Amino acid sequence: MKLRYLLCFLYSSFLLGQNIGDFQSVVPITQTTEFIFPSSHTFQKIISHGDPLTAGGVLMGNNDFTGYVPINGSSINGFLSINAETLPGGVSVLDINYNNTTKLWDTTLSQAIDFAPVVGTAANCSGTVTPWNTIISCEEYTSKELVSNGVITDLDMNNDGYDDLGWAVEIDPSTKMVIDKRWALGNFKHENLAIHPNERTAYQGTDNFTGFGFLYKFVADVAQDLSSGKLYVYKGPKDGNGDWILLNNTTKEERNSTKEQSTAVGATNFEGIEDVEIGPNGGIYFAVKNEDRVYRFQDSDAINGITVNNMETYVGNASYSITHENGTTNTNWGYGNDNLAFDLEGNLWVLQDGDNNYIWVVRNDHSQASPNVELFGIVPAGAEPTGITFSPDNRFLFMSIQHPSNGNAVTTQTDAANIEVGFDKSTTIVIALKENLGVSSEMVWYLDADGDGYAVSPTVLGATSPGQGYTTNVLPLTDCDDTDASVFEVSTWYLDADGDGFAVTPTVESCNSPGTGYTKTVLPTTDCNDTDATVFEVSTWYLDADGDGYAVTPTVESCNSPGIGYTKTVLPTTDCNDTDASVFEISTWYLDADGDGFAVTPTVESCNSPGTGYTKTVLPTTDCDDTDAEINPETLWYLDADNDSIADTVEFTISCESPGIGYTTANLTPFSDNIEIKLYPNPTQNNLDLDLGKLLNQVNITLVNSSGQLIKKASFTNTRTINLSLTSLASGIYYVAISSENKILGYQKISKQ
Repeated sequence: MKLRYLLCFLYSSFLLGQNIGDFQSVVPITQTTEFIFPSSHTFQKIISHGDPLTAGGVLMGNNDFTGYVPINGSSINGFLSINAETLPGGVSVLDINYNNTTKLWDTTLSQAIDFAPVVGTAANCSGTVTPWNTIISCEEYTSKELVSNGVITDLDMNNDGYDDLGWAVEIDPSTKMVIDKRWALGNFKHENLAIHPNERTAYQGTDNFTGFGFLYKFVADVAQDLSSGKLYVYKGPKDGNGDWILLNNTTKEERNSTKEQSTAVGATNFEGIEDVEIGPNGGIYFAVKNEDRVYRFQDSDAINGITVNNMETYVGNASYSITHENGTTNTNWGYGNDNLAFDLEGNLWVLQDGDNNYIWVVRNDHSQASPNVELFGIVPAGAEPTGITFSPDNRFLFMSIQHPSNGNAVTTQTDAANIEVGFDKSTTIVIALKENLGVSSEMVWYLDADGDGYAVSPTVLGATSPGQGYTTNVLPLTDCDDTDASVFEVSTWYLDADGDGFAVTPTVESCNSPGTGYTKTVLPTTDCNDTDATVFEVSTWYLDADGDGYAVTPTVESCNSPGIGYTKTVLPTTDCNDTDASVFEISTWYLDADGDGFAVTPTVESCNSPGTGYTKTVLPTTDCDDTDAEINPETLWYLDADNDSIADTVEFTISCESPGIGYTTANLTPFSDNIEIKLYPNPTQNNLDLDLGKLLNQVNITLVNSSGQLIKKASFTNTRTINLSLTSLASGIYYVAISSENKILGYQKISKQ
């Protein structure tokens, strides 16, 4: 059993032994009249162009997207939707199921979808199976394109405001009815879209190589509802980081003009985007036909992200070494990579509709620097491989062979149902390993010598039993001792010598116990002392020597305590003095030597006070003279040119430095010794009351802000109390000057909250 198998694929790997992606590459050659694929696989024809449908009519031609929709998650019971890339277009849905006895697929119902409710459809190319089990079929032609080429004459035949063609169409395969055209996904040459597991985000591209090959992201407003949402287009480099540009996407006119809007915002042109898929690692992959490569990128956030990260070429535009039964051939990737699909192992299947029309498989460990590319198949002459979806368990691959040459009828191939198939018309098939499809004359034989129901690998193909112990019963290939019926599986053994429930590394892969102390019970492999049952885990130890609850760095990773003062209790590692329990945190210290409430820079980061004048109180670091408490950014200067201690004017200046000769910061002699001015409340929010201490005949009020700018002036007569409304002022510091008869009565500082 290969270790690379995913856990979600245990059914196939244990019961069937192999994955559909396990094969030897075919020899790279040009197309022949037959479908070339690995000898380990077989195919069964499902339906061909012109075959009758059970509900009437026949299957249309140019079979394209072949979407398997499981019923209740089943890999053997579902719907198969087949696009017709024709004008007019079409979609047919088949009810199919797998017969476990015959190992063949049966069709119980086949019906063409009626597109009359949405005024028809055209060139139904690729599409997708939604997470909610509907089909999206994509129209590769727009009405504008067909009108300009004279194919049709009317953009909007039903006058509903929307162009008739160029949309993604949602179909319910169970009812065989159209749900609606998804106008919000935009109008352009649709090829395919991929829907994120969040059931809201879709990625899609334009199949055009004349300057309009754009990459889009759509985010639905509601999960599982594609009728409305935001539409973005990619703008950026093809190697690096770019952006999602939001388009207008609400009105019918806006949705009809997706291509024009994309061009207007300078969206990046890719030369024909054929398919978009979301990889198992969350990356988004898209095939660009005329650039001979598959790109990939990471979306910064599927729903809210507007940034595209790590846009790069994942595969293509190069030659790869293909190892096959005859040796190794250096093979050019070539033109026309088209449909994409990931299998459960994370391998990317790439169908090519140009040059050699190959079916490539890009292994999950591939990179351009270290390539790992294989060749699964080559479709018949004149044809291209289309569609491709897998059953949920990956046993079955559904695809179509489109427009093969009529001349291919000169040869036929026997399918899994022993029907001779000539690939001379479009045909839909299912592919699987031989052991999973059809009863072949070459049976698969499993060797189970000890009869425990587990076989050893490899299996053997043959018409008769290879010998004793072989059976055709499908068995898991995990037996590691086929001589002992009690031992049939390699187990992981954990060494827990001290029996504390914790093991040491490394574990041992073995059929039998490697020795004393080993157990198959899954244990945490964190034991750092397997001789002491009380010690089983490396801990982080914190040093707190002074016991103040704060530790110093570095911490120590150890099974046992590194010494005195260490504890496993998680502590903040901010102690800057682990010898003093009262000092445990670095503080910011402010220097205010003159005690005026203003500090100078720089501040000091320290456990203890750096010296006299320092404080931990947070202060503004704007002091312009830390030797004079009277000089700071809030110093009031007024003009007293005659030095009589009475201000010459009521105006004043707020500044660190003197505005000029005659200015002073000294307190002025008030107009009267009997006046005591009171302001309240201060700080205030909206209103301020001034009490002048006595009735005055005339009072002038001047209000300025902290920058000295005049805010208001007012005069009052025969008053003792004054109410100032500050409602219109912003929060901050203000100053009020009170004067009478051109003499200063006083200055006050106001704080407006």
